Amino acid sequence: MSLIEPKQLGALQEHWRELAEQVGLSKDVIQESWIEISNAYRSPDRFYHNLVHISDMLTLFKLHQSHLEYPEVVALSIWFHDIIYQVDRKDNEKRSAERATFYLQHSPLIEAKVELVYQSILATQHHQLSINYPDLAYLLDFDLAVLGRNWDRYQLYASQIRKEYSIYPDKLYRPGRKKVLQHFLEREILYFTAIGQQEWESQARSNLRMELSSL
Repeated sequence: MSLIEPKQLGALQEHWRELAEQVGLSKDVIQESWIEISNAYRSPDRFYHNLVHISDMLTLFKLHQSHLEYPEVVALSIWFHDIIYQVDRKDNEKRSAERATFYLQHSPLIEAKVELVYQSILATQHHQLSINYPDLAYLLDFDLAVLGRNWDRYQLYASQIRKEYSIYPDKLYRPGRKKVLQHFLEREILYFTAIGQQEWESQARSNLRMELSSL
């Protein structure tokens, strides 16, 4: 499990509080939601899909926030997109989207934006632009940015994913992982934004090919 520093944890909690206040959640709901968020992402079986991943995405969000039409929708989607994560289920994104809606129904956020959060989280399952919403490109690229990091960072990511799937022996894990890697490599583009295509695309494809060859 990737442990998060207390200072970083405090900063994340403050970010959540500010965002939740911005969209009009009450103090009680902010506290209740933070407990669920914190417990979920700090679960001992979370080696990659944890608060470090959320923090990395929020860092990218802050860098590119000026390009977003509805930054609060993207930020909420980041926070909730992996709140439910069980490797033996195929409905994690749907259940995560439902948890977001559960809390956002207590806010004055307009229904259209709540629906955008819901649909954005669903889109992280297949990483395709499944709805006509420009900000979705940024959310999806932030989520897959790790693929385009240097090889050492990518190897750490790959090892963390393997640990999360430790319930499966290699004879089951490797074919499944190969299928995922091949799927990404067969895509015409991995990233939908200019920043993703310019900064991460080439390195990501190199990393994916390297991991695939190792399997």
